[in-house]
Amino acid sequence: IGVTGGIHLAPGSRIDVSGQWTHALPARPRTNVATGPILLHGGKVNIAATGDVNFAAGAEIAADAGAWLNSNGKLSEGKGGDISFSATMNSRHPVPELGSRQGSNLSFEGWVQAMGLYQGGTLSLTTHQILIGDSFSQNPVPGGPLAPLVFDPVALTRGGFRSYAPTSDLNGLEVGYDANLRPHAENLVLDQYFQDVATGVPLTALSSAQVLPDGERRPVNLSLTVKHPTDSFNRTGGLKPLKIDAGALIEGDPGASLKLQADSQILIEGTLRAPAGNIQADITIPSFETAFNAPQGIFLGAGARLEARGVVLPTPGGIKLLRDDRVLAGGNIALTAKRGYIVVDDEAVMDVSGAATVVDQSQPDANQPGVKAVALTHASKAGSISLSAVEGMDIQGRLRGEGRGVEGGSLSVSLLTNRSLPGEPFLATYPTAQRVIELRQSPKAGLPSDWVFGAAVPNDRNGVVTLSADQVQSGGFDSLDLHADDQIRFVD
Repeated sequence: IGVTGGIHLAPGSRIDVSGQWTHALPARPRTNVATGPILLHGGKVNIAATGDVNFAAGAEIAADAGAWLNSNGKLSEGKGGDISFSATMNSRHPVPELGSRQGSNLSFEGWVQAMGLYQGGTLSLTTHQILIGDSFSQNPVPGGPLAPLVFDPVALTRGGFRSYAPTSDLNGLEVGYDANLRPHAENLVLDQYFQDVATGVPLTALSSAQVLPDGERRPVNLSLTVKHPTDSFNRTGGLKPLKIDAGALIEGDPGASLKLQADSQILIEGTLRAPAGNIQADITIPSFETAFNAPQGIFLGAGARLEARGVVLPTPGGIKLLRDDRVLAGGNIALTAKRGYIVVDDEAVMDVSGAATVVDQSQPDANQPGVKAVALTHASKAGSISLSAVEGMDIQGRLRGEGRGVEGGSLSVSLLTNRSLPGEPFLATYPTAQRVIELRQSPKAGLPSDWVFGAAVPNDRNGVVTLSADQVQSGGFDSLDLHADDQIRFVD
């Protein structure tokens, strides 16, 4: 559904694009053998308006998976479908009923789900501003023509989705200080007598929604985005950031992907945790550049914790049956600023260390009949940290990539000007200093003491990365890659 104007999904309305149960086993009691199409996967629902969207309480959208039991008794599991909501506004083509205001409202009070036996669907939400956390509900932003979408962290555990993608297209996205986001999936689990259920019913008619045990369910991915429209240079108030406030926690299941993306600033003062997974923060190239923007970049404050350490998965049958493949390696952390800087406070932490555990396992005793308990260490290698910027970096934090007795991690630092700069007259506003990486034994003093977190980086820091050998060695890394346009200097 796409319109210029508003969309209202009223209480009691329902859109259902779910797959269905298809039964092909012959001669089962109380069943109809399938003769029509096999609807294995959930479909797609896209609610998009250049104007306000109201998804009212009591409205429902379903895009659940289906499943197929073939004539040989093999079960094929479908995927949940894709559901997206978008309330946007382009000031070059205004909607008369919205007046002169910029941006559109998304009210998201209804119920959505896209569950599956193994893999759920995706949920995308786009509006002018998104706030995540209970504090925003308890202390609402003052009223007016524009209202932010206040998102309950608990919503990231409902509906069976495999990924969530909230996007702000104008006024920024913020994860509040009290937000505790632990996205995890609900799966449909078949009932005991599912083979007796006839073809053509929803999969939910022969299953129940459950949260599978740790180590058995698939991870849920989370992508938070701020992307301003092309005509943002016409608006007042400046470009808005993506913020993870101090005290906020975003924690995925093992193997999850947590992605932050903005064309303005990414300010991280809370914790991002993805055991054996991927943490990614990207500053993208804006579509509206008019001049060099000195505050642009990725900033990790004193409370920032980016953790993608290895993890020991729970083992069916108990810890004594642990196998090496249940001890996952450290994951990956990648910060990429295609515009601007990377600044890491000296108290911030990035950690991709491996995991290790000691288990007493029984082995034959060579000295006497019987067995004896032997302590065996199961360990995994560390992951990787990649830092890449076009303007410069100030890396003062603690970097960790210990291999727990096996292979250590890798650290890559790049300062390259492949930044696809705009043409004249805007090009003249961009710095032209050489790109230099300085490797010192001990950390160099950071930004000036009066520098404010997230403010413009001083001009004398342009084109420079400072990194210390002490940081690399104490972090336990086995590999270091340095890439600069002009020079790599080893400084006493």
